[in-house]
Amino acid sequence: MKLDGTDVAGSLTSEDLTAIRRQLSDGQSLVRESVDRLRQSQEENEIVTRRRDELEARVAALETEYEELLGQCGYRSHSLCLIVDNIRKNDQRRRNERCRYGRVHGGAQGLLGFYVVPSY
Repeated sequence: MKLDGTDVAGSLTSEDLTAIRRQLSDGQSLVRESVDRLRQSQEENEIVTRRRDELEARVAALETEYEELLGQCGYRSHSLCLIVDNIRKNDQRRRNERCRYGRVHGGAQGLLGFYVVPSY
């Protein structure tokens, strides 16, 4: 047996062989652990990539739905659509208050067609 270019077959003791085997075993264990960590990292990356793709598809679908909703509002301006939506929400809130606390007054009307008068 030659080791580093020298004939050491007769000069290796059983302790030397045991140390070499131990180092070889340790090296193999390190390689296995590294391969396992690499495999786990690849699996995690695949999961993250799939999740990212799912979220990107969801965002694209929501953007499409949002654009359709903006189109249904009939306004080109996003901020104008938000203002109209806010007015509608306030209108609904006022209607809910009217149902609980008052009645519709037949005279002066508010911005959206009614005026709340408290019931006595």
